Amino acid sequence: MFGDSHVANGANGLTEYGVFWQPGISASDLEQWVSRYLEHNEVERVIVQFAPHMFRPNPLYESDYDGYLDGRMPLIYALEDRFSSSLHKYFLDVFSIIEYDLQPLGIYQPNGSYPREGYWYELPGEVRSDRMAVRVGDMSPTFDLLTEGIPILDRTMFALQASRAEVCVVIFPLAHEYADAMETNAVYVDALGIFRSLALKYGARYTDLSRAVTVPEHMFNQGHLNLEGGEAFSPVLESACFE
Repeated sequence: MFGDSHVANGANGLTEYGVFWQPGISASDLEQWVSRYLEHNEVERVIVQFAPHMFRPNPLYESDYDGYLDGRMPLIYALEDRFSSSLHKYFLDVFSIIEYDLQPLGIYQPNGSYPREGYWYELPGEVRSDRMAVRVGDMSPTFDLLTEGIPILDRTMFALQASRAEVCVVIFPLAHEYADAMETNAVYVDALGIFRSLALKYGARYTDLSRAVTVPEHMFNQGHLNLEGGEAFSPVLESACFE
């Protein structure tokens, strides 16, 4: 499974999968994760998370993919160990996500996921509204970046098709009011249509699970599941992808 922090927080119940993720992943980073992994491994099933916010300006994290691979940044990523290991040991060093949204650190899982404990709806409504407004501003995609990113996603899907694996493209859950807010952005809606078209082009399944969570207690914040939510969502995800 490949994606960003939504995958890290929402796949802890998929114990048979290796979860490869980077906070605030871009389309180009995602392409490199997928391509690098496929160079060294045969796969039967792949779940890949696409998200319109991959095409936002000013990503939250700077990327140095080559640095991760050759060990110049060993405290952040240990990709060579992950890619050479059939056991899919831990992916992200704990110190790399300190102060992510000033929220608590996660709990490492053997499959590489990193769920966190906490409840979005325990926060006062005013606090939720303020935080959500900031995130909508930070995460809204732009037309130019989406246009530039389409060929990158196309190459990613081509590589996955060539692997002969069953492939599923997924939109991960959001709090419903956050999904409502994001869907007022026409580029966000356009991006979802492009993801669907790419999945169809390359024979992959596409499933939009952005509104799949109906238990409020399963949300950690406006855009991520919590530990309990990830456990509950994981079988829903696998079923939507492969049954």
